[in-house]
Order: sequence, then C-alpha cells, then structure tokens
Amino acid sequence: MNRIKSLRQKKGLSQQELAKLLFVNQTAVSQWERGVTNPSTDTAIALASLFDVSVDYLLGREGGSKYADPVERELSMYLDDMRRRPE
Repeated sequence: MNRIKSLRQKKGLSQQELAKLLFVNQTAVSQWERGVTNPSTDTAIALASLFDVSVDYLLGREGGSKYADPVERELSMYLDDMRRRPE
C-alpha cells in the first residue's frame, strides 16, 4: 500500500480533508496515492511534517525513516537514554 495513503488513513483523514490541509485538490492526493505523480518538494515536506516521518520514508525510499512509527521513535529514544546512563 502506498505510504501516503497508509499514513493518511492512520490519521483518520479523508483524501479531501488532507487536500484542504495542504491547499491542493483531492485529485492530487489521489494521484499521489496511486503513484501517478509525486507531491512537490514543498508539499512533500509539509506531508512529512504532518505525518511525523521523513520525506524519504514518505516517498518510499529504502531506509528513509529511522522512526517511521511514533512508537518506534519513543522506544529508540528510551534505549538511547538508557545507553547513556552510567551503570
């Protein structure tokens, strides 16, 4: 499944709602989700910020996001903190 579609659905947004947030039309969102087109650089940055992922992850690039999942980010931050603590 397309990452934009998956992230949009996890946020509980319709294509129309996402389009309004990004000041684009619903057709553009549909085209991104079907892989017909990619969002512009500025829109990709806005999407990544909205979904709290990297632009690389958003566009489906391998290894694009160390923290694709917010739970994964929290766990990683916790483990990093534990590693820094003296024994």
